[in-house]
Amino acid sequence: MRLRDIMSHPVVTAPAFAPAEDGLRMVREGTARHLVLVDGEALAGVLCRCDFDAAWNSWDLLVDLRKRLPIWAGAETSARQAICLMRRAGIGCLPVLDGPALVGVVTRSDLRRALGEQALDQTCCAYCHGIEGLDDDDRIPGMCACAACRDLERTPTDSVEVGDVD
Repeated sequence: MRLRDIMSHPVVTAPAFAPAEDGLRMVREGTARHLVLVDGEALAGVLCRCDFDAAWNSWDLLVDLRKRLPIWAGAETSARQAICLMRRAGIGCLPVLDGPALVGVVTRSDLRRALGEQALDQTCCAYCHGIEGLDDDDRIPGMCACAACRDLERTPTDSVEVGDVD
């Protein structure tokens, strides 16, 4: 199952350089828990309702409240890969892009609806996010690795694209 099949759309967006007060008003008045920040057509970040709980000033812009650069996935990314990516990054909302275009978002709720309540408990390879042939990585306590990454002796600092292991 691909993100294209389970994503929520249209996406609730806000200009990244809008006042933070505008974003707070949007999440209070709307039903969406996440606010996707855009700069023109480009993805600039994601805010959760909880990001407005932290201290901020009336002159802050929405982009000032984001905790990191945006993490996103392509529309053809598998739901399982998205789960692993979200778990590793500690995020609850993943913008979905088709090329440069923002086409949707996938949340934990979307994944539970599509794959079942236990779906978010899935463990994945710490290096490639794969889910096949997993075993504990005895080099690093608490991490799992697939057979391919163990054979390649990858380390957590190696850069691996989602689904990059044969």
